[in-house]
Amino acid sequence: MSTPESTEPWVVEQRWDLTYNHSADPVTAHFLRTLRDEGKVLGIGCPVCKRVLAPPRPVCDRDFCETEGWVELGSTGTLELFTIMYLAIDGLPEPPYVLAYVKPEGADTAIGGFLEGVDLS
Repeated sequence: MSTPESTEPWVVEQRWDLTYNHSADPVTAHFLRTLRDEGKVLGIGCPVCKRVLAPPRPVCDRDFCETEGWVELGSTGTLELFTIMYLAIDGLPEPPYVLAYVKPEGADTAIGGFLEGVDLS
C-alpha cells in the first residue's frame, strides 16, 4: 500500500482546560507556610549527599533517602536558566514574561517560577 507524498505538516489541535487541587506533603506545606507567613525561603538537607534542596522535598532525588534539617536560605541567588515567553497561554500572565530557575544562596538546587521586575523591552 502506498501513501501519497505530501509536504504539508499534519497538524492536530488539542485544547486542555484542566483544574487541579493539590495536597502538599508535610515538608512542602512547612516550606510554603514559612514563605507565606515569615517571608523566609527554606531548604532541607540530605543526610547522604549533604546537598541542600530547594524547594524542599521529603526524599532526596539523588539518594532516595528521607531529608532532614531545615536550612534558611539567602534572599539572593544565581539565575540558572530562563526563557522569555511571548506566546499567550491560558492561565498564565500576559506575555512577555520570564520563566526562570534560581538557585538561592545556600542551596544546591534551583527553584522555578516567574521572574518579575525585569524590563523586557
